[in-house]
Amino acid sequence: MKQCLNCQAELHGPYCHHCGQKGSTHRYSIKSLLTHDLLHSVWHVDKSILRSWWQVLKAPGKEGHKNIAGKRAGQFPILTLAIFATILILLALEFQAPEDHMIVKFGKFDFTEWVHHNAKWLWLSMILFLALSDSVYFRRLRYNLAEHIVLTTYYYVGFVTVLTLALVLFRLTPNNWEWMDWITPAVCLFYIIYAYRQGFKAGYSIVGWLWRFLFSWLSFIGILLVAISILTLSLNANYGKAHLQIQYGTEAADSAAPAPAH
Repeated sequence: MKQCLNCQAELHGPYCHHCGQKGSTHRYSIKSLLTHDLLHSVWHVDKSILRSWWQVLKAPGKEGHKNIAGKRAGQFPILTLAIFATILILLALEFQAPEDHMIVKFGKFDFTEWVHHNAKWLWLSMILFLALSDSVYFRRLRYNLAEHIVLTTYYYVGFVTVLTLALVLFRLTPNNWEWMDWITPAVCLFYIIYAYRQGFKAGYSIVGWLWRFLFSWLSFIGILLVAISILTLSLNANYGKAHLQIQYGTEAADSAAPAPAH
């Protein structure tokens, strides 16, 4: 008799009579992520979001493995949570932006404006880069790339949520207390270690897990640097060399003000 992957009850139809989950849950693939899960994530929002978000925040590795194993009843789509978390971190960063900022241009191409316009997709692209790295160093799980993307998305949502909360707290503290400058990255680093240890401790010793964790993140940083280098070379070839410009807060205010009438 076939069992429900979510609660292990015996199935007597297309849906589990105990938890309500579908009797068949597909294994993740790149095709299913793009054609089913992403579309479902965008168009279906329900009341389980806060409960699922809290579960992801406190146990990203555990919840990720449960999802991949087919235990998905009651879980809010993780791709939707990733989109929401990205929107929140961008809003938090918008309020943290200094008055003085640097503008990078390649010829007439405003690279800074392009980054600002595509910030959401740039943040989400880190999930793919990190999943590629994890799939190399944590092969003992026997997950395919799509399943590593799902697991990495859980880490991403938890980390971005922690970072957002830290930025909001920093903004709300009197005079932006200096101790937040070092405690924020410390908390974020601790959460990354906590999430990865929870997600990849099965089958690995402390030493085995540690070197894989370090090399995975070094490879992730390397992939980011290669991607940035390729983008920079492409922009140089098409628009000309980059030049920097510092725009001060007073200049931004002056440029935004209407010109006086003559």
